[in-house]
Amino acid sequence: MITVKVSHEVKQDDIESLIVSAIEGGSNYWYRIESDTKGDYLKQALTVKGLVISNHGVQDEDKPREGVLSIDTAAKALRLMAAQYPEHFQDLINDLADAITGDVFLQLAVLGEVVYG
Repeated sequence: MITVKVSHEVKQDDIESLIVSAIEGGSNYWYRIESDTKGDYLKQALTVKGLVISNHGVQDEDKPREGVLSIDTAAKALRLMAAQYPEHFQDLINDLADAITGDVFLQLAVLGEVVYG
């Protein structure tokens, strides 16, 4: 077997679509936005400061965790998705991303791993 690493540019529109898919659908079962967004979570998420998101209250046995969705953690999540969840990354680059793709992306960005689903 031969492994070939390929570089792919992900556009900001694609990142925004992943965030919207996660926050408005795919991740509703586990996240809570802790930052004061004044109604514009997308704008705040794509800054260096980012958006603080937690898993508080998902399940009684869950350890409370929180992280930041920012431009930096989004880049990290895309690298992790490409390496660990290539099927979801392929959906993204082939314009087939859905709520599940968004959920995987958000968990990787905020929690550093896929914990739920």
